[in-house]
Amino acid sequence: MNLTVFGLIFLAISLTGLWCALRHFEWMQKNIPFLLYWGRWPWRFPATKVGVSAGCITGMTIGALCLDPKFEFLSRTIWIGILIMVAVMVIAAAIYDYILYRKHKIRFERMGRKD
Repeated sequence: MNLTVFGLIFLAISLTGLWCALRHFEWMQKNIPFLLYWGRWPWRFPATKVGVSAGCITGMTIGALCLDPKFEFLSRTIWIGILIMVAVMVIAAAIYDYILYRKHKIRFERMGRKD
């Protein structure tokens, strides 16, 4: 498949996911909860709006990176800087979501319930 077509598809899916994450997160939690987790079973924890948005922004960045050779908007060094910033953002979002998950889990354990 052509890299430009792949970039357009990836960009469209990521933009749709970001819009859904920001506007219809509750709907996503009810209908497609399997997309809203970090990691694999048994080591996994739920993602918040921050984590889902970070994942969608990563997808948008990858889609734009695939489109750039066709239009040559940015140089390679700028793209490397953007990818590093997005990676830091995703790591920060995962840590944030994990901290919220642990607080929620500890609170329910103290109450004698499971989540």
